[in-house]
Amino acid sequence: MPLETANFIPELVETNPDGTDLASTLDNHDRLIKTAIKGSFPAFIGTTGSPKSVSKTEDQINDAAELSANNSFTGDNDINGNPIAVQRVLERTLAANGVVEQTDSQRIIRYTGAGGNTLTVNTLLQGTVVTIKNVGTGALTITPGTVNLTWLQGGGSATGARTLSAGSVIEMHYATAGEVEIWGNGLN
Repeated sequence: MPLETANFIPELVETNPDGTDLASTLDNHDRLIKTAIKGSFPAFIGTTGSPKSVSKTEDQINDAAELSANNSFTGDNDINGNPIAVQRVLERTLAANGVVEQTDSQRIIRYTGAGGNTLTVNTLLQGTVVTIKNVGTGALTITPGTVNLTWLQGGGSATGARTLSAGSVIEMHYATAGEVEIWGNGLN
């Protein structure tokens, strides 16, 4: 039987060799299998040429692929065999006036505006943390909507609206659903 060609594992024909091949041709089948494996897993040879081994289970590899494709997944187990749930931190971009929304829980809000805009902070679940990065060219006013906003600053605190300077980062922590603590650099 003629030898098939395959550069990747799915291209291998499972029924080959079919038993009619001469024993002297089996080395060709061995080389074909090696070619397909190396083609399917090229990253297992390091940049130094030293071999790498696969230490993850099939489920761990599939879970990592699902995380990459869907931004979140619930995997079967961690390295110790314990159930895990992982979510990648997502960003939302804001260039104008906006409101902190329920979907911003454990999220980063990137402000890209030129300044003069307001972000209104409303009620979210207790324990929620929201990060705000001002990567824009102007200041962003952070104002309380349905919450009490308390600025934690070097040994003291103040309440009410705050201004976040360009190039600054802050975090907001929902101590309760209606009590929000805010701190970070470039906040006044």
